[in-house]
Amino acid sequence: IDDDAPACDRVVAHHLDSVQAAIDAANAGDVICLAGGTYSERVDLGGAAVTLWGVHGAAVTILDGRFEGRVVQLVGGEGPDTVLAGLTVTRGLVESGVGGGIWIVDASPTLRDLVVSDNWANSEAGWGGGGVAVEGGAPTFTRVMVTENVAYYYVGSGYDDGGWGGGLLLSGDDSVLESVVIVDNYARGGGAGVYLKDSTATLVGCDVRDNGQPGYGAGAAVVG
Repeated sequence: IDDDAPACDRVVAHHLDSVQAAIDAANAGDVICLAGGTYSERVDLGGAAVTLWGVHGAAVTILDGRFEGRVVQLVGGEGPDTVLAGLTVTRGLVESGVGGGIWIVDASPTLRDLVVSDNWANSEAGWGGGGVAVEGGAPTFTRVMVTENVAYYYVGSGYDDGGWGGGLLLSGDDSVLESVVIVDNYARGGGAGVYLKDSTATLVGCDVRDNGQPGYGAGAAVVG
């Protein structure tokens, strides 16, 4: 554990406690410490100004959505004092919508030292964000790995040319991405790594590679 890390106000053990219950019970400014393990649940920060911290790191502290919906929602106007750190976010699935792993709407949380992997979003043309979808706000991403996420569009007759931003969809936002690795993501439409739609996001020292799709803009696609 980092000697400079904040003290824990609440501790969650994967075999005993609910992460969502800890968030719901927390006070503003609380640090919720997650012990290493797999937490098979989906969480909504609900506007709470708290830190959700995997104290042993993302390699062993896992939020597993079990392909039952989005894994993490930040849609309550969260600001920079809402922090996610040291976690893997995986196996999210949105069957009609955006943001399989993490969905951020008009919020500006702080996300650092995360792995976002194996999340899926089924979205019509121009939308997607298998791993992460940001719709407005100014979140910050630091040292985040976004890998093996998928955006696709499946209709009754088969696959269509929707599903953009396999790794990330950034829309109408002012996001800041620093030292973010975006690798091995897939999109049916385009922008397999990252899709910027009317976005003024800033990317600093990011690694975007080995993303693929049948459309265009394998690494990144920019519209607007």
